[in-house]
Amino acid sequence: MTKFFKKIVNKINPRNVLYALIIPESWKTSAPINLSDLNDFVSGTIVGLALNLAGFVALFFVFLGGYMWITSSGDTGKIEQGKKTLIYALAGFVLVLVSGSLVKIVVNLLT
Repeated sequence: MTKFFKKIVNKINPRNVLYALIIPESWKTSAPINLSDLNDFVSGTIVGLALNLAGFVALFFVFLGGYMWITSSGDTGKIEQGKKTLIYALAGFVLVLVSGSLVKIVVNLLT
């Protein structure tokens, strides 16, 4: 049983998993890179990572704005600041979604 688990653990190396997630399969060979691989890398990996990061940042600022609004204790200045934080977080996230879509469209048109 221990040999079996050692084989599994040796195959599941975090560096190999990260390498498999980020780098397209066709890039791991010695074949030259073509534009469809670049399309997959840009529109899949880079834009995907940027959208995930933007989603976490937007979610953080939505929570922050909601917290500021809830803890304002009726102070109109703090309520407005919380509302502005919520609005700017959502507007920024929409802007990131639109720009990510535009990048994917442009990359698809070029390939």
